[in-house]
Amino acid sequence: MTFIFILGTHVAGIIAANATGISQTGFIPAAPFLGVAPQATLGAYITAAAIFRAFDDKADIMYITFSQGNDGVQGLQTGDDPAISSGAMAIASIDNALTTNPYLITPDGVRILYSPGAAFGGWQSIVNSIIVVNDPQATVSDGCNGPAKSIAGAVVLYKFSAGDSCGSTGRCNKAASAGATGCLLYNVGPITGFSFFISFSFELEPVFQDRRLSQVEVSL
Repeated sequence: MTFIFILGTHVAGIIAANATGISQTGFIPAAPFLGVAPQATLGAYITAAAIFRAFDDKADIMYITFSQGNDGVQGLQTGDDPAISSGAMAIASIDNALTTNPYLITPDGVRILYSPGAAFGGWQSIVNSIIVVNDPQATVSDGCNGPAKSIAGAVVLYKFSAGDSCGSTGRCNKAASAGATGCLLYNVGPITGFSFFISFSFELEPVFQDRRLSQVEVSL
């Protein structure tokens, strides 16, 4: 016996399923539901000849699946051209180990990945800023008691540690009150972000990323 597994089965269900009023044991759904067009008539054909037959049958919509295995191990932009036909749509599925990320460029050309504060969002274009290191010798709770030097008109850089007595909100609030235009935290893990003030976190561990997104130039 040969078993043929096809992607179109569940898609057909999404389109025209009618799982209401079913009482036969083994076929009762977890919850009764209807597809988006439960009164539609479906036609199932085979590839090239199917397209012509569906056209001759005057089908209103043709659903055609051309799969590359759904693995996507080569990442973005590795497929051919499945949707160059007028009126066609291509829906991709990828399994990508590498993702694009924004980065900072220091004056000596070093690229540093950054994550924008989750509640605020990142820089939208190239920005030139003066960064003031609050305390180069900081160990823990850097900036929790406010900035240690003048930071008015600049972006302040704080060290973020797991044992700190405050989070990003407290120290960035104090930075904003002191006239800072931004708040940077460097660390070896994620930081949640700050909703009222531009804030970012640095990743100091080696990370391989596709660096094709927006860049930010900074002056130290």
